[in-house]
Amino acid sequence: MVVKKRKQGRICASELMRRLERDPKHLERERQRKDKEARIREAVEREMHPVLEDLAHIGIDVGSREELLASHSPLQPEVVDILLRRLPEIEDERAKEMLVRALGAAAEPFDGTCLIDLFEKDRTENLRWVIANTMALALPHGVTNWLVGAVEQRKYGTSRQMLILALARLGDREVTLPVLRRVFDAYPGHVAMALGEIGREAEAGFLESRTDGLTGWEGKEAVKAIDKIRRRVARRSGR
Repeated sequence: MVVKKRKQGRICASELMRRLERDPKHLERERQRKDKEARIREAVEREMHPVLEDLAHIGIDVGSREELLASHSPLQPEVVDILLRRLPEIEDERAKEMLVRALGAAAEPFDGTCLIDLFEKDRTENLRWVIANTMALALPHGVTNWLVGAVEQRKYGTSRQMLILALARLGDREVTLPVLRRVFDAYPGHVAMALGEIGREAEAGFLESRTDGLTGWEGKEAVKAIDKIRRRVARRSGR
C-alpha cells in the first residue's frame, strides 16, 4: 500500500488547534476577545434594563429585544412609546441599534422626529443606515420634508440607500420623483427599486434610457422596476 506523504509545510486542522491551544499569545488574544465581548454584553444589558422595566410595567415581561419581537411583533403603540421615550437616553451604540431596529416592527406609524434627531447627532454610518431602514419599514410621520433634503446629502453616505426608499414610500410623488432622478447615478439600484414602487410610464422610460450602463444586481433591479411599472400602468388603464 502506498502512503501519500503530507506536503511539507502543511498541517491538519486538529494539529493547528493543538498548537494554538499551547500558544501563549493566542491564548491571551482569546482572553482579551472574550473579555471585550463580555463588556459589550454588560453595557447593552445595562442600557436595556430601564427599557425592559418599563415594558414589564405594562405587562410585557421579556428579557431582550429579540424576545420582545418574537412574542409581541408587530409592536403596539404603547410599546413603541416606551422605545421612543428611552431611545435618547441610550449611549451604547449597539443598544441604540437594537431599539431602532425594534421600531421597524411598529404596528402603526409614529412620530419620527426622534429618529431624525438621532440620525443627525450620531455620525456612525452603520447606525444611520439602520435608522433610514427603520424609516422605510415603519413609515413614521413628520420626516417627509427632512427626507427630501437628506436624500441628496452626500455626507450621509450609504444610509442614503434606505433614505431613498423611505422617501418613495412617504413623500408626495410629484416632489419625490424629480429628487429620485437626480440621485440615480449615486445609487441606481435603490432608485430603481423606489421608482418601481411609485413610478409612472415616464419613469419606466427614464429607466430604459439608463439601463445600458448598469450591470449585476443594479441592472436586474432596473429591469424589474420597468416591468413592475408597466404592469401597474396596464392594470390602471384596464388593458
